[in-house]
Amino acid sequence: MNLNHLGNPFPARPYDEIAHAARAGFTLIELLVVIAIIGILIASFAFSTYAARENARTVKATAEGRALGDAIRLYCLTMLDTSDGDGDDGGDPMGDLGLSEGINEAKGTIVNKLTDPSANDAKTVYFNANHPTLRGNTLYDPWGNPYRIRVKQAVTDAQDADDEYTILVPAVGRHRILNP
Repeated sequence: MNLNHLGNPFPARPYDEIAHAARAGFTLIELLVVIAIIGILIASFAFSTYAARENARTVKATAEGRALGDAIRLYCLTMLDTSDGDGDDGGDPMGDLGLSEGINEAKGTIVNKLTDPSANDAKTVYFNANHPTLRGNTLYDPWGNPYRIRVKQAVTDAQDADDEYTILVPAVGRHRILNP
């Protein structure tokens, strides 16, 4: 069979054309350098994103802690100012919340009284909790730990020192970023 009339499928090319065709792509070292640079950029972006996320969690925990402390104080003031007509105050609001001196977790009675308007006498929401913060019947911080509330007896010279408390939210040492 004679293939001469079809022509040569591999015509001869000059040497310069072959050298140029071989140089048209990237070498392995060039590809590795580009991949390394992209990896460094991704790592620095991931680190800055992680740092910003931790900073946001810290700010959120601080804000929620203040709001929770303010909600407890407001509830106590509201219940102490509530009079039943015979001059007695509204009772023991700290006991109504289920808080005692020491460290208490933010769950159970306190969550119901502060977040559910039908659970308290004033029909008021004292603490607005969103879904990640309120799961089940417990208030959680941004790291997934239950909020802990430290209640201390206030040292005052007043005669009714039994009704004076200092409320610290969150308890020192509970959150990673807020540790002393």
